[in-house]
Amino acid sequence: MKKHFAQFYAFITEQQSWFEQHLAADFEQSWDDPVWVCGSNGSGWLRGNGKNKLRFDEIGRTKGIEGRHAVAEDYARFMKALLVLVYRRRNRSISPAVAVATLMILKRWYHSLFEVTGQTHPVYLTTGVIQRSMDNLSAASSLGDPNTANYKGRCVSLQKLVNHQSFTLVTLQYVSDGQYTNQTNLTRKARETMALKQQAKLSDTTTDGEDALITIRGFLNIVALIQRVESDAEKIALNCLLLLVITGFRSIEAFNLRQDALFKRQIDDPALCKRFQDKGLPDYFLGIRYVGVKGAGERTHWVEP
Repeated sequence: MKKHFAQFYAFITEQQSWFEQHLAADFEQSWDDPVWVCGSNGSGWLRGNGKNKLRFDEIGRTKGIEGRHAVAEDYARFMKALLVLVYRRRNRSISPAVAVATLMILKRWYHSLFEVTGQTHPVYLTTGVIQRSMDNLSAASSLGDPNTANYKGRCVSLQKLVNHQSFTLVTLQYVSDGQYTNQTNLTRKARETMALKQQAKLSDTTTDGEDALITIRGFLNIVALIQRVESDAEKIALNCLLLLVITGFRSIEAFNLRQDALFKRQIDDPALCKRFQDKGLPDYFLGIRYVGVKGAGERTHWVEP
């Protein structure tokens, strides 16, 4: 058991150190704060749409859980560490909605952990605890609620992250009884993208409705202009157009880019870094800082090596 506790505290220390090194500089809250603000009032890595707060020291009003419940300090640190890990695994990006949903699942785990075992430390998490938390969610939700299926799918994803750290006394083996990606929860663009991926062959001239993307032929014509531009103004205009095509920026997002928008960040995983070097790839990521429209706030577009 000592080994499991040692692995748990090593996991917490690693994520806290990464937080202090990479996130703390432009984040208004500290690691030890009981509340992290996210959304339009948030800062740094948690800035985005909406107005939310991530409270780690208490379970407030939650569907299927009666009353309020204080959260033990070690479990609160576990929730913070897992949020940081989710951010790192999602290509260093997390929306406020994902952060809130992740925290709500971890709080449901905590409530069931105490109900089933009487314990409050994460090393005592079991498959039965997670199953109980999702059963409580299902009982409090309406039949066929697509959000319930998505919560269960996200629960499985978090379980994989926890199992990878190997600090629980038993391996977590919860299996969702619902389909994670529910079509009713997808935007029109997401449904179109999924349909596109399922096509056996793509045509370079086919367009899809009035909101068609650029065709391959059109893109090649733009690339051909590289050899034809002459003046500095023409080069700037062409480079701006290529930036829009490659990154998907809106025009206003590209026009508002600062001179120091491009930055380089080393890959901090030694094993991954060596793999890239063996393949002759750069051992760093390039990022473009930009201000998203529609209240999205400051974001980073990552360019793969």
